[in-house]
Amino acid sequence: MRTSAQILLWSVVVLSCTAQQKSWQELDAQSMILHQQGRYSEAAKVTEEALTVAENTFGPNHAKVAKSLHDLGSLHRAQGKYAEAGPLCKRVLETGEKPLVLTIPRWRNP
Repeated sequence: MRTSAQILLWSVVVLSCTAQQKSWQELDAQSMILHQQGRYSEAAKVTEEALTVAENTFGPNHAKVAKSLHDLGSLHRAQGKYAEAGPLCKRVLETGEKPLVLTIPRWRNP
């Protein structure tokens, strides 16, 4: 009986993490669409939400947190909010992870 309860608890934890990851992916995709449409202010709000989900789900040093920080910094930079973009870029470096976007060859500097 005890083993069944442990399995049930483990299943709930795994399903919860999977749902949070899906939520992050959906928010990230929505943010990218808004960014591409030039709707930077709206994209920033969605990206902030994605960042919160990533930090709460994966921890502060995860690559998805780094990507959300990078994206939010890019949105601030696109709006000329350099003072807000700088600390976000610094936090990306502090995570010790490369944002997922930087692992794609077309985004790397030659």
